[in-house]
Amino acid sequence: MKIENLEIRTNPFKKTPARKKDGLYHVKIRVFIGSNDFGKFRNKITLEVAVLDESDRPVLTSASEFENRKSNKILNLTILKTEGKIKDSVVQMTKDNAKLTSSNLFNYLYKKRKSKNDVPDPDIDETIWNDEVQKFYDKPVPISVWEKLKLAVIEDETENFTEEEMGNIADGVYFEYARDLETKRLSSMDFNERYKTQNFDKANIFELFGYCWSVNPKSEEPLITGSYRSLIVQLNDYRFNAKPSERVTDFNDTWIDSFLRYLIDKGYPVIHERGYDPFTIVKYRDRFVKSKRLPYKEKSFQKVIKHLKRHIDILQKYDLIPYKKNTKLIQAGDYLKRKAKKQTYTRREHSLTVHEFNLIADTDFKDQTLNLARDMFVIAVLGGGFRTLELYNDHVYVQDNRIHIYRTKTNQTSTNPIFLQLNDVVKRHNGLPVFLNVDDFRSCLQTIAQQLPLDRIISIPDTFINSKKDMIKVRIKEIFNPYFARKTCVTMLNYLGLSEEEIIEFTCHADKRTLKYYKGDMTIEDKERLIQSKLSSRQINKN
Repeated sequence: MKIENLEIRTNPFKKTPARKKDGLYHVKIRVFIGSNDFGKFRNKITLEVAVLDESDRPVLTSASEFENRKSNKILNLTILKTEGKIKDSVVQMTKDNAKLTSSNLFNYLYKKRKSKNDVPDPDIDETIWNDEVQKFYDKPVPISVWEKLKLAVIEDETENFTEEEMGNIADGVYFEYARDLETKRLSSMDFNERYKTQNFDKANIFELFGYCWSVNPKSEEPLITGSYRSLIVQLNDYRFNAKPSERVTDFNDTWIDSFLRYLIDKGYPVIHERGYDPFTIVKYRDRFVKSKRLPYKEKSFQKVIKHLKRHIDILQKYDLIPYKKNTKLIQAGDYLKRKAKKQTYTRREHSLTVHEFNLIADTDFKDQTLNLARDMFVIAVLGGGFRTLELYNDHVYVQDNRIHIYRTKTNQTSTNPIFLQLNDVVKRHNGLPVFLNVDDFRSCLQTIAQQLPLDRIISIPDTFINSKKDMIKVRIKEIFNPYFARKTCVTMLNYLGLSEEEIIEFTCHADKRTLKYYKGDMTIEDKERLIQSKLSSRQINKN
């Protein structure tokens, strides 16, 4: 077909087949073919053609990703290249006097690819191509697609289909097949590979924050440390329950303020999921919605803000986010009362007494797992006051009746003698046992505390946000956990009469000031011994 003053215009659009409302769209391009009549474009033929990627897979996208496609270099470049090739193909079709149809345009557009892909892909279904298939599709389709289309027509109760309705059903069946292929492809990639290959929605604020989980392309080290990853939980909790805008263009001061006020007002969900990443966490949506909630402590809320600011800084550095304000302006103090409650000073209370430690260390719980947790706690206490994670590195070992430990926080090694109940543990296991994972360790210590039980009451500052109480009473069994080991070690060594300088040699504290948070100038045992000494002395003088 010859057209005088040929002019070709293209317009990309997103199309989702009828009956498919899952948020994914097929990227297509509408082609307007006409002529330029004295400076005015007069359209004569309108065609539609699907956009395929370099692997001949239909390009799928979310609504937000399509609307913000200019920020997605891969998607935008694919569309632009396709538009350019469409114009070349239409010109060639007119030269060949080929009929200007969508099917013919598709064949002209992708014919070179078809020739280079003659070798079948073992991961792609066997295809079918005949006159009947050609009525609905522009190219051979997998046999499974064709069978599903025939079944869909049979199951549909509509008696007489229009050509457009049949086309929609055919598009729907093929779209579902393409979507399943894409889902399978993405599920085979870990989160870091998806971010590295740009297989994520840059227009979605939640997937964008997950980018901070990936590695620095220069150093190949994670952009954030492990503890900072927890922000994904708070963000997705907000996402699932408050249903905020997910568009990165809507991320601004108001969005941040709404997120932080949600944390203040609603607290946090009591869930303990493991093995999630920024993409797979959506599997736990229902658990976030149905979970019991507890208020944040002020220190925990401050940590969330610290993590949020770090994530924003990274996204700003890599020019992935339109929000450009200095994150130093985001302050926890804007959301908290002026009268701060210091959680720091509760640490000296979060320790077992000598009697309580001995009770745990010397009890047979008649359960192999509980006894292993008991022995782990003894190792952590008498080995030198281990931080919980220090139990789980490769540099904890026993040699020559000494225990060796690498202190990750101070980046130094420490060697301590084996004494008291630690002797029994080492003999029982002929060294150190294979430790429980940290979650089971915590759970077993809670069970141990309930069985004994550890009923001593302590008073600690109530640091929950918006709490009207200054102090609250708790029983040791309610809060007992692996972190007690470090403080209990100080209690035990102080009871044995070691000076603060000597205690530091065992525990590797930074200095005496840090140690005072754990024991104070005098422990209650020190005070009791002092009074007993004075009373005894006074009684002697009376006589």
